Amino acid sequence: MYRVVLVDDEPLTFIGMRNIFNWSEYGFEIIAQTTNPYEAIEIIVNQKPDVVFVDVRMPEISGLELIKRVRELGLDTEFVIVSGVAEFTYAQEALRHGAFDYCLKPVKIDKENLLLRRLSSHLKNKKMNRDFGIFEELVEEKTTISQYMEYAGVQSLHKFFQAIVVVYETPCEYKELKLQDEILFLCLSPH
Repeated sequence: MYRVVLVDDEPLTFIGMRNIFNWSEYGFEIIAQTTNPYEAIEIIVNQKPDVVFVDVRMPEISGLELIKRVRELGLDTEFVIVSGVAEFTYAQEALRHGAFDYCLKPVKIDKENLLLRRLSSHLKNKKMNRDFGIFEELVEEKTTISQYMEYAGVQSLHKFFQAIVVVYETPCEYKELKLQDEILFLCLSPH
């Protein structure tokens, strides 16, 4: 499941967003929501969500400023701007800061579920590319499994690790794999 954080200064927006989007159908789970942009930054830093839906106009820190601050921290979170303002300069700046999309309130079910489908596909490809890059670094000995686990935030008291690389012909075979103990999987493709 892709982890989602909702940020909007209007609490009623959360009710609408929770009900209009078909989150679980497209593999999304809302892990937090807040009306406070400072709290949002803290949640994003600590929880590292896959995507943040954020209002563009909020008191103190705008959605655009929030994106900018998160980008400066080096986090690879996707952002979707949800705004009641159809102003080109906001959309342009959001895209300049790397926002995935800009959608208008009131949210329309058909358009927004298309957005979730596109976002899900984007996140899946992004993860596959990242996992393949990690795999290449491990194979070429540019990094170690210990270093990768530390970077990924996986705590382990073990000094030595064992890696098993398995290539499957069909996705069904992957599901049949049964291993014990602590395991870290890197799925390099849907097959």
